[in-house]
Amino acid sequence: MRAIRLIWRTLGGLWSVLMMLLMAASLALNVAMAVSPVVFAAVAGAVEAVSGVRSLATRNAARTTALEARATRAEARAASEAAEAAKARAARQVTYRGARRPAAEAVADTSDRLARRTARGAARNIGSVAGEAIPVIGVGVIAAATAWELHDACAMMSEVRELDVALNPERAVPPEATQVCGMKAPTRAEIWAAVASSPGAAWDEARGLYEGLPALDLGGTWGASLGMFRAIYDWAFGSPAGPVAPDGTAPLPGPGSDWNPLNWWDGQ
Repeated sequence: MRAIRLIWRTLGGLWSVLMMLLMAASLALNVAMAVSPVVFAAVAGAVEAVSGVRSLATRNAARTTALEARATRAEARAASEAAEAAKARAARQVTYRGARRPAAEAVADTSDRLARRTARGAARNIGSVAGEAIPVIGVGVIAAATAWELHDACAMMSEVRELDVALNPERAVPPEATQVCGMKAPTRAEIWAAVASSPGAAWDEARGLYEGLPALDLGGTWGASLGMFRAIYDWAFGSPAGPVAPDGTAPLPGPGSDWNPLNWWDGQ
């Protein structure tokens, strides 16, 4: 009996050690499967070989392969459609500035023209700010800057209209296309006449166009300084500051004119 109990205890101890080894091996295998895709694939393949049932890893791999193939086909189809669209755009010819040209070239040419004109206009406006701020004689710079702004605006409208006609030849001409080019820039004399005769009205009109301008009282102070301002105007431009009103207090507005922005200083 003692020998049997000894054998039983020995077998029990070996069984416990074997279970511990199996648990350690199982834990190590689980960790390896979680860390290494190669181990996971090998175990999944072994399970499939034994059971004949597709594992989750195999199903996921097949699904991933199918999705990648579908994405590749979609990318190829999108690239083909983009190439066809580009070819169609390049092949489209329009009549632009009296010549047949690809539509893309017409758009690019208009964009370049507008960019150059806008850059020149911005530089001109910034460069004229200090001259406009000079008391009285800055009126000439203001008149020149305004004339150039109208000139550039009309030219830009014409260039945009050229492109519009090329791309949409059946489209009617909008009224704004001719409205800007029909505007007249005020002359130097007209600006000075408006300021000298009714500075309050001129300021209120500006306040209606630009937010943030304060309310000003240009009564007595302006009237007392008007004689000096007229003298400065006459000295700077070598001509009277417009025809004088019957009461002798302010010049009358001068007639309108087609003012040439290239001759701004000598213009009236």
